[in-house]
Amino acid sequence: MRWTVLLPTHAAAATLALAIDSVLSQRDGEFELIIVGDGCDDSTRAIIASYTDTRLRFIDRPKGDGFGYQHRKAALAAARGDYIAFMSDDDLWGPSHLLRLGRLLDAGHSLAYSRSLWCAPKGQLVPLHFDLTDPVAAQYLAERNYLPAPCVTVTRVALMAAGGWPTDVHKEGDWVLWRRVLALPGSTVAYDHVVSSIHFRSARRSTEPLPVEAILAMPNFEQSWPTGAIVVQAEYPTIQSATTARFEDPDFWPALSTALGVIDSRLVLAATTLGSELLRVNSRQNNASLELDRVYASLSWRITAPLRRVRAARRPQE
Repeated sequence: MRWTVLLPTHAAAATLALAIDSVLSQRDGEFELIIVGDGCDDSTRAIIASYTDTRLRFIDRPKGDGFGYQHRKAALAAARGDYIAFMSDDDLWGPSHLLRLGRLLDAGHSLAYSRSLWCAPKGQLVPLHFDLTDPVAAQYLAERNYLPAPCVTVTRVALMAAGGWPTDVHKEGDWVLWRRVLALPGSTVAYDHVVSSIHFRSARRSTEPLPVEAILAMPNFEQSWPTGAIVVQAEYPTIQSATTARFEDPDFWPALSTALGVIDSRLVLAATTLGSELLRVNSRQNNASLELDRVYASLSWRITAPLRRVRAARRPQE
């Protein structure tokens, strides 16, 4: 068996079928999909029972402590796939997700992940660029989780060597797992810069992650967001359904790729302009160094650092 896909669920009947469909639509179809129920209700059970695909297996458990991490650990201990992929019951995969990340794991890496794309409630698809092969970004992972679970895949060997799904923490078990896998002797990581999954804010949350809020708050960003990176302004779970419908459009992924390139360019420009403008204004006050320190310490400067490096690498040498 090539893949085991772990999909834990508790009370997301409104979006669960969309998540399952995006897994079953993978171009790399050699997988088992293990849905781990953590105190599911009858509506969730009915949705799962409506599927006849033999690759799907449902482990129905009573509500466990916290997020039911003990159920996930038990399910992964019985995994048959050489590679493990993680899915959420309210997120979506593009059809090439497993195909692309499988190539990276085939190359011998312990952990491979794709670029994360967050869908804000107003319909903007917000790209985050987080390259763990960059030592600075790797250090950030020690402070905060920048990798949504549906973006990440690991080898089963690395997963088991890291102790399986963590049950010694009450939350952010995925973040703990990523760090434990990466800390293994000889462990390597690969980053696919292409978006292959879309992460939606949980219905339980009322705010965006800090980097997403910082991007959306940049001047004129909302008004000038590229149309290729907008789904529809809708409430949860309608926005997931609208995004799924767009997957069927063959022009969706190329248009999205172009739009993300535009957003990346604007992020680089915004961060660069912010730095040069503060330097110009405050040099008159003999305070340029202090102000630039504030720029370099800002969230927007840090999250756009990888993009500035790419831009500098592509700039013709004079």
